[in-house]
Amino acid sequence: MKKKNINDKDIYETLSKLSNTTNRLGRIIKTMSNVVKIKDKNCEVSNIGEAIMMAITVVERSYANHSIDLNYNKSEFDVSALCHKGLLTQSLINLLKNAQDFASVNEKKWVSISIENQESHYSLFISDSGKGIEDHIIKNMFDPFFTSTDLNNSLGFGLSVAKANIESMSGELGYLLKNGHTTFEIKLKKEASFIPSLV
Repeated sequence: MKKKNINDKDIYETLSKLSNTTNRLGRIIKTMSNVVKIKDKNCEVSNIGEAIMMAITVVERSYANHSIDLNYNKSEFDVSALCHKGLLTQSLINLLKNAQDFASVNEKKWVSISIENQESHYSLFISDSGKGIEDHIIKNMFDPFFTSTDLNNSLGFGLSVAKANIESMSGELGYLLKNGHTTFEIKLKKEASFIPSLV
């Protein structure tokens, strides 16, 4: 059997892959640890603007460093819906970080946050300057172990956590093209016949 010659480049690439995998596992453990640390896991009808503004505070420095405009009208956020503020904040941070990756590949970089009042729920839209997501990514992007070499390697994990969080609040998270741009929509009920517990 012929032995394969291993050079410095092969070693470097292997070590880089191991490092990336280790870092990704570290992020997964840290995120799941943060979820476990949330003591009050009951949902209630409360102002969602506080969660939105907390998420914005976390990402705005990174957006500025990458020259990405973050557009929103704070007055729109003064609405109440069924949610858990801690988990909603975490979900919004994940979505905003992914939006940063999608927006970064465009010459004009922007992300917008908006809310629409529907009959039984509020729709919270996070849109970016991207022109949409390829079909093969859409099919798998909520899979926690899905990665994309074109975008954030933790895309699937971040979206899967956000989706699980939103659904635990009797809400919905989905993808759509809004005015021709990459958009994620969170639907949160205005009220419910029962208040779900995440225990």
